[in-house]
Formats: sequence, C-alpha cells, structure tokens
Amino acid sequence: MPLLSDHVNVYSSCIALLDLQGWKIKVDFGAYEKDDNEPIIYTATRDETIIKAEDPLRLLGLAAIDEHHKPHGNAPYWWNIKSKPIHLLQKLEDEALERSFFTYKEKHPKDCNKLVENAISESKIDPTIKPHERLGISKSSFDKIIKEKNAKFNL
Repeated sequence: MPLLSDHVNVYSSCIALLDLQGWKIKVDFGAYEKDDNEPIIYTATRDETIIKAEDPLRLLGLAAIDEHHKPHGNAPYWWNIKSKPIHLLQKLEDEALERSFFTYKEKHPKDCNKLVENAISESKIDPTIKPHERLGISKSSFDKIIKEKNAKFNL
C-alpha cells in the first residue's frame, strides 16, 4: 500500500501542485540577521483568494478547501465543511485516544490500574467529571475495565 505522510520532503511537490493549479506563491522570511532564517509564512493567491500557512503542506490543504467551495465569495465561515457524521474530527480523535489508552493498558497494566483508581477518586471529589471522561475513554469501555477488575478480584 502506498504511504505518503507529512514530511519536509513533500514540500516541493506541494508547491509544484499549487503552481500547476494557478496559485501565485510567495514566501516571507524573518529578519535577515536571524540565525535560523526559516520561512515565517507561505502565501498563495489566486483570483480573489489569499491563503497563508506555516508550511507548503498546510497551504495545499487550505487550497483544497478553497477549491471545494468555489465560488465562495467572502461570507463568514465560507471555508466550513460539514462532515457526514457530525463532529467527525472529534470522533476520530476520541477513538485514537481510546486505542492509545488500551495500548498503554496492555503494556503497563499496573500503571493503568492506578490511573483508573485515581480517576475514580478524583471523580468522587469532583463529580462533574466522570472517571471515563478523565481517562479519555468511552463509558462502555470504562464499564468493561471495571467489570474485568471486579472479576479478577471476585468482587
């Protein structure tokens, strides 16, 4: 399966693609005397649209949003795209955090147990935040952990 990831070695391809799409690109550097003379901002202009980003990959992403909404005028939040499942980004991040938690649980069961116990204790002190929320996992996953823990100790 081909793999492409965010890395500085794809920046020139991003700039080339933006150029092929008709964007006029400019790079603004910091002060000449700076030791690290890194670009501060990449700017691309096409038609009436100006996009700015910290690197060419982000610039290309913003150009894709502009292309998706053409024509968009200058209405507030013209760049917003509604995802099919509502709050898709939040859902994906929640799933990633939960996977990370269970990977940690496999590698460090005792430490994970302490985290669960601390989350329960902290929720007793401040019940506005539930233990599963403190851990960044779903309620059903938390309930499963508690059930496993109770079964282990025959509670």
